[in-house]
Amino acid sequence: MFLGFCSLIALASLVFYLNRGRIKERALNYLNELQPGHVTLGKINLIPFLNFPRGAIQLKNVGYYESYHPGDSPGKVPILSLEEIFVSLDLIELIRGDLSITRAWLGDGDLRIVLYEDTVTNLENALGIRFGEHDREKKAPGLPGLRIDLDRLQMSNMHMVMWDRIRDHHLDLVVNSLENRFVYLPEKVETDIKLDVEVRSINYLSISSETRRQFQFESDLTYDIPMKKISINPSSMTLSGLMLEVWGSCDLLDEPYLDLGFRATNTGLDVLNFLLRGILDLDEIEQIGSGSLCLDGEVTGYAGKTLPLIKVNATADRIGFRIKSLRKDVTDISFRAFASNGIQPDMSDGVLTVESFSAKFPEGDITGRFTAKNKATPEVDIEVNGDVELNGLEHMIKSDPVTDLTGQVNVHAHFRGLVDQTRDDFMNDAGMMTAQLTGVGFVIGGDTLEKINGEVFIRENILGSRDLDLQINGNRLLLEARAENVIHYLLGFDRDVRAEVRVASDRIHTARLLRDTSLVNLLGDEIVGLHFRAGARIGKRALDAFLKHDSVPQVLFSLDSFGAKLPVYAGISDLSASLKLGPDTLELYRLGGMIGESGFGFSGKVVNFGALGRKDSTALVSVEYNLSSALMRAEDIFTYRNDFMLPASYRTEYLENFHLAGSARVPVAVLLDENASFDFDLDISDMGWKLRYYPLVFDQFIIRARKTGDLLSVDDFRGSVGESNLRMTASLDHITDSLKNLTGHIKLESDMLDYNELFNYQSPEEFLDSTGASSIVKDSLEMSEPPRLDQFDYPSLSFDVDIDEMRFGTYRIFGIAGSLRSTHDRIFYLDNLAISPGSGGQIAFNGLFNVSSPLYYTFSAEFDLKEVNVNELDFEMTWGEESYTLKENFEGLVTAKGIAEIFITPDLSFDIATSTAVFDVNITDGALINFTPLQAAARYLDNKDLNHIRFASLRNRFTLVDSRIMMPLMSVGSSVGQLLLEGEQGLDNSYLYLIRIPTWLVRDAAKSVLTHRENEQDAEQIYEMKTGKFLVLTAWSDGQASEIKTGDKRDRYQQ
Repeated sequence: MFLGFCSLIALASLVFYLNRGRIKERALNYLNELQPGHVTLGKINLIPFLNFPRGAIQLKNVGYYESYHPGDSPGKVPILSLEEIFVSLDLIELIRGDLSITRAWLGDGDLRIVLYEDTVTNLENALGIRFGEHDREKKAPGLPGLRIDLDRLQMSNMHMVMWDRIRDHHLDLVVNSLENRFVYLPEKVETDIKLDVEVRSINYLSISSETRRQFQFESDLTYDIPMKKISINPSSMTLSGLMLEVWGSCDLLDEPYLDLGFRATNTGLDVLNFLLRGILDLDEIEQIGSGSLCLDGEVTGYAGKTLPLIKVNATADRIGFRIKSLRKDVTDISFRAFASNGIQPDMSDGVLTVESFSAKFPEGDITGRFTAKNKATPEVDIEVNGDVELNGLEHMIKSDPVTDLTGQVNVHAHFRGLVDQTRDDFMNDAGMMTAQLTGVGFVIGGDTLEKINGEVFIRENILGSRDLDLQINGNRLLLEARAENVIHYLLGFDRDVRAEVRVASDRIHTARLLRDTSLVNLLGDEIVGLHFRAGARIGKRALDAFLKHDSVPQVLFSLDSFGAKLPVYAGISDLSASLKLGPDTLELYRLGGMIGESGFGFSGKVVNFGALGRKDSTALVSVEYNLSSALMRAEDIFTYRNDFMLPASYRTEYLENFHLAGSARVPVAVLLDENASFDFDLDISDMGWKLRYYPLVFDQFIIRARKTGDLLSVDDFRGSVGESNLRMTASLDHITDSLKNLTGHIKLESDMLDYNELFNYQSPEEFLDSTGASSIVKDSLEMSEPPRLDQFDYPSLSFDVDIDEMRFGTYRIFGIAGSLRSTHDRIFYLDNLAISPGSGGQIAFNGLFNVSSPLYYTFSAEFDLKEVNVNELDFEMTWGEESYTLKENFEGLVTAKGIAEIFITPDLSFDIATSTAVFDVNITDGALINFTPLQAAARYLDNKDLNHIRFASLRNRFTLVDSRIMMPLMSVGSSVGQLLLEGEQGLDNSYLYLIRIPTWLVRDAAKSVLTHRENEQDAEQIYEMKTGKFLVLTAWSDGQASEIKTGDKRDRYQQ
């Protein structure tokens, strides 16, 4: 028969495994049809001969959800999840048709219970019921024949979280282990339980703790189902080292009634440590003496509209303990305590009293008393007096951050009054506490605080310190501080918190104070004469938001009288500031002070910086700024570690009346990603300054520019320097690339550009020479060599210029207008550029200026001159060591057209030897001055004065080639008559001219020929001179010797 039974079980197991998938599917369908929740199951196994005649069912990866979520949809968080469940069944009873569960084991899971805003839990939604709603007429039929006789129910590693969204209450715990016997019969339920739980955090009613606490419970419970009464036989409970004996009953009526009693079974340091919230280090201390501490109490009353009444009594009688490592004793700890929550839900009738508290320390003692009533509007009466030596007392408490405690504290405190938030009443704003510190020291977080002397006090609503002298990591500080309404805030009062601190130190060693050498290079080794006073104010709601959500609060901050001498910078003094910091805005009302002898003032605002924390890359952060300084010395600002970072000649330079105001906007993406394009929108509304060694004032500068990607747009750039001013707009592309790849357009306008003044920066030696004489203004062009234009890279830009007047050296040019273009090939194109010299007229250019060659620059252009005074054409032309300007030989107004290719040396001198030009010239109202051919003719004509011959007009074509100027026949209507000239002249003072002079000019010369025998002329020549209109002369010179002959003798000299 046994073999047949076993065969039957084996056959049933075979059938189960062959149909396991179908069985699992039907079971899940059945369970999910019973209620709105959704059950999932990974795998189901049948183990028939485990603990025979019992069999076992194993369920793996069990999940229970509030509702069905297909696949891996968002929000699919289970209410219950278990990695594994074992259930043991009695197979014989099961064959007979009765379900008998004998053992169960649950392991490695999570349980999440959430109470929603509609007062319904996620578990109620899943089950389709509402806890607490009873239908006495309809009772659940239950499972017929269900009898549970669990000789063992086990649970391990079960994480449970319960969250009340309405009140923001929560409970987070882990069931480390649970073992119990559980019997379910129709008339009663019996259970024996052993429970080990770790409470990670709790916030429920008045209980709030983030400290992990261990809880163990061992009990024998009976539940009388018909009478709805739970009886608790004497049981043991351990909570954070406190062992209690618990007994009583609980009637589960419509309004449950509790009748429980408890008492502590240990009477020593475990109880004291529990009352002190676990701060004692029980491994470091040991109880001594015959003292004891007794704790007992009761819980009675209904749990409904009122609270069950909890009463706790504690009595300590001369408890003592020894600090093992110090071999010192704390003795005679005595007090009487009573606590009760009352029965009102708001605990307005609660009370806590501690009477006759006393304790003796190795050096000193503490006495005190404490009474608190009515949690809703507390009434407190506190008195503490003590004089204690602190040496080594940290060993008796769990104070990992604090070590090496030393010194003496004398404390006196007395507070009495009402704490009523509704009436903003805090102990009538009375009460006081003073703690006198003498030689106090400790180590915290690696920092050593020592030799602390002074007073810490509480008076009315102020918490502060007075005459506090301390050393931090060997750096002495003098400190005074006060904070208003801090205690009020901690107790929930609606008051703003204010704080003020004063700090002073003769000398601070930076590396030792901060325990970090990385800032030594920035701040220097020592800071001397540090002193400041600072204050802050923050509203309650802003502080609430900061502590709860870690958001940036709105804070008012002030700084007064900051001063310090840094070894790497100029000394800082009289620094003060006032600012307001908000969630999205930083507003700096005032920041001012002295850096060395340089003073400054600054105000500004940063808007929407909160977008940085939100990482909103589409947002903009805007900045407003206003900086001013009456005097800003270069030596103060640019000296670092005694090294002046600018050229030495600027050491004594300074700015006067510097001012800068404007705004800027930057995308958050630029500030978050260092690889992003640095886009910005800049607006400078006012900027100006005056330099010491520069005679001009920079004033009224305005800039509006924006950058997007590689494009920079300058919508407005304007300003004035002395009499000079400039207005500019621009659009520049590829600005992040090399200068060579830069392209764009620039428009320049100016009423005046005086380069003589603009470049007239004077060195200190020029400003005041050794004799004390006033400075000598030098043209900047004479002070240094011109830059090598061929060595620069040039962008591809186009320019539109409109300049009313430009002064350059001795030149005054008016009405500069037209277009220019620069190219990557170092060629500048002049597109119809026109200028007007100072005395009138106009010069138009159309050509190019090529500076690509290191040997010569080439200026090739068409010229159109209209009534330009020759004096304005003061361009120096060179040939070897010789130089020449037109005004040396000509006066008058020039109208001309022509083309020229002029070679210019890198020192910006014209090289006529290689230049060519062709001009059709008309000079009116002019003069020939020291014109070499006429001077030669004058010597021939009995030294007639022909050095300055005026004329009404002069017309001719001039050709410049091979350093020689070619002139075809030229008619000059002059003050001495009509002159005809033709020929050529070199810049080496060589010339060959054919000159036709009026006959009357040569009459005296003719007479001289007739009367002087040494001039032998034949009769024919004398006759031609007397009867013809002109005297024809040939003038020649090779630069050294010269001759003048009558008649056309050019062929002889051209050979």
